Amino acid sequence: MGMFRLFSDDNINNNPNPYNFKILSNLGSNNNLHLLKVHYPDCTTFDGVKIILIKGSLPSKKLDPHFLEDNDIIARFRPTVEGLKLAMYALNYKEL
Repeated sequence: MGMFRLFSDDNINNNPNPYNFKILSNLGSNNNLHLLKVHYPDCTTFDGVKIILIKGSLPSKKLDPHFLEDNDIIARFRPTVEGLKLAMYALNYKEL
């Protein structure tokens, strides 16, 4: 069993399944950017809620909240009042 197994098991609950998500709301759109409030039921961090800024079309089957070369994630914010304010600022920033 050991310590590695213990920490390894804890990590499983904190990694959201990119195929198991629900878009709770589209908080705003601007110039092909979308600010989404998303719930990942398999994730325990912040009760599975993520605030994600994406570029392009709205996802329907897969949405991985991690920064990867093959996805359209622009930014991710804490699902708090402060995080939402920063997210709205980023969405409406004119230089993008």
